[in-house]
Amino acid sequence: LEPSILFITDLEWNVQEKRDLFLENLYAMLDFINDNKVTQINWNDELESFLWNDKSLPPWRADKNWKNKIVPTIYQKIHPNFRFLDDGGFDICDFYPGLQLSIQKEITYAFLKLVHSLIDNKEDFYLCLGIPNKSLKEQECYFYCDCHPNRINPSIICEPKDWVFSIGLSTFFWPESIDESNKVRRGIEFVTNHIINKPLVYNYQFSEDFIGRLVQENEYLDEILIAIAKRLTLIQSEASRNKGLKDEPVRRKKTERRFRVLGERRIHYTYIDRDILFLKYFGEGEHDDGL
Repeated sequence: LEPSILFITDLEWNVQEKRDLFLENLYAMLDFINDNKVTQINWNDELESFLWNDKSLPPWRADKNWKNKIVPTIYQKIHPNFRFLDDGGFDICDFYPGLQLSIQKEITYAFLKLVHSLIDNKEDFYLCLGIPNKSLKEQECYFYCDCHPNRINPSIICEPKDWVFSIGLSTFFWPESIDESNKVRRGIEFVTNHIINKPLVYNYQFSEDFIGRLVQENEYLDEILIAIAKRLTLIQSEASRNKGLKDEPVRRKKTERRFRVLGERRIHYTYIDRDILFLKYFGEGEHDDGL
């Protein structure tokens, strides 16, 4: 975590707009990391001390009213995900093109010492950015030092959806049992909001056979989620004309239709009133009754 995710100056905290943006960014990052167990947070004792014990406490700790609201939430979400590292006695490293930080320099130094130990370990990592540094997403960024030949180009995370784009949809939204259809629903919601950018035009349901078949699948998982979401954003005539989906009726089954995921991979569905019920998934080489 880049320091401005957790630390903010008193001056900025007292401006409501800046405080609201800070808290929105903080909660969004911590919620996603904690809910999805996507990664551990590299941390060290020096940063821990600045967060909880320093005489110049973060303003959300110094103010009693805010402390009671924020501290329990942050502690519960952040500490289970900490990975404490020994900084190895390293001095600070450098960062290109530079971090915009108005917090006390000692906090920044503690962070750069932590990263220096990661350079020494030759560890790649994700860099979650606070509000002042989100413009870095569009730039080349790397940490380096004079004492190691290698440098680290972190994967930049500006908002929770960046985790999904960096790691893959299926990491977060693929069911591991037939009881996890809600994961697929969350995946569809993510795809429609952040990839397709179109609203659903159908309510939908899954058969147990359909979810059970997805659980068994281990190829082209992201493509399956995207195809399902795409079908749900198109009315029947649009789906039939779509060259990717090629939505069509299944022969000898009056009420059943199918659309393409990729190659020979197909999904069969039917209508229940105006809702879509997903029935079956056919992978590459599996016998599709309609073909």
